[in-house]
Amino acid sequence: MKVAAFVSSMVALVMGAAALTLSIIAVSKTAR
Repeated sequence: MKVAAFVSSMVALVMGAAALTLSIIAVSKTAR
């Protein structure tokens, strides 16, 4: 596996996790 592909996949994973966390925080804030 190429390093560039591995790094790009890791970045995409981190970005997805951050977006998921932000959406959960937004939902919890609007629920209250």
